[in-house]
Amino acid sequence: LPNKINFIFLYPKKEKKLILICCDIVWFSTDFCNNLKIIISQKYNTSLENIVFSASHTHGTLNTDDDFKYGKCSDSFNKYLVGITKKVVKNAHENQKYDVYCQILSKEINDVSVNRRKIAPTNIQRIIKGKLSFYSQNFPNYKKQKDNRLVIINFLNKENDKILAIFLKFTCHPISDPTNCIGSDYPGYLKEYISNHLNNQPMVFFMQGFAGDVRPNLIYKPKSIKDYMIKLFLGNRFREAKKNDSKELARKIYIQVKDLFEKQNIKLEINHIKSKSEDIDIGLEKGLYHNKKLNITVWNFKIFKLLFLSGEILSGYALKWDENKKIIGIGYSNGMTCYIPTSKDLNNGGYEVNKSREKFNVKERIDIN
Repeated sequence: LPNKINFIFLYPKKEKKLILICCDIVWFSTDFCNNLKIIISQKYNTSLENIVFSASHTHGTLNTDDDFKYGKCSDSFNKYLVGITKKVVKNAHENQKYDVYCQILSKEINDVSVNRRKIAPTNIQRIIKGKLSFYSQNFPNYKKQKDNRLVIINFLNKENDKILAIFLKFTCHPISDPTNCIGSDYPGYLKEYISNHLNNQPMVFFMQGFAGDVRPNLIYKPKSIKDYMIKLFLGNRFREAKKNDSKELARKIYIQVKDLFEKQNIKLEINHIKSKSEDIDIGLEKGLYHNKKLNITVWNFKIFKLLFLSGEILSGYALKWDENKKIIGIGYSNGMTCYIPTSKDLNNGGYEVNKSREKFNVKERIDIN
């Protein structure tokens, strides 16, 4: 499906307006977000922390940050993003305004995603030679923590109770399209399924959770004796994504959540939304710091909080869902820094800790302290 960009203006009764921009893109660069925030805040009279750019992290788009070695950064694509952002925010601002209330729905989603960090030996040859060494590798880990909860926030028209917009948070790397496939991956299909499920087809804003080490549960089926031997030693392996995987994955999620819209839910008034933002240094070993700071932005609706972070946050940071204290963690927002591992992840090594550093221009390992 085509990649989309979605805008919404929220007007609390006393605070300045808030603006959320969600896009089917691998990430927004930090410079892009900082520059556009200044332009938008001045034009629409709001504060910088009241503006959030959030990416779905679909791998079906070009790299937008020339600091990263993630394919060639495209200047023309970035210029296009700037132009389309200004155009769509203008259109959104001119649209009709509605008095709304909200509903919060959530459900655990099964058999869709899996943690991809599993402690395994380096290779079979070393096992045969009796030289064992272990570190975290890209294998399905069904025991490791991950966030299965899909959260939906419906914004409904007070006059007729129709859903006008939906915030949807789910946690799973959008890598279910084949390599080099351009498109929105499963988030695009999921937004379409949910929007079409409702009569007035509301706009759906997809927000990616702490998915740094969570990916689709696409498992390779052994075909040879060697395959079965590898499975015996190491367990299941992931397979390459193929055509229609993203659509099927989105459908699996949709089937599990569509019944939520049929239930009677509590109406929640939105009177105040307070925002706060801070940039945090990312300390590295040898006393160094990453050249990009981790942005943490909180939108506090009182009845729930949206916590936005500008990184690939690993699942060890996942926030336990509490019906009385709803905090929704969202990564890939307001720019991109690097993978953000826990201390346990740092001890276990692996791609997110070591090999990814070159791509994100991180000079040393993140300091465990």
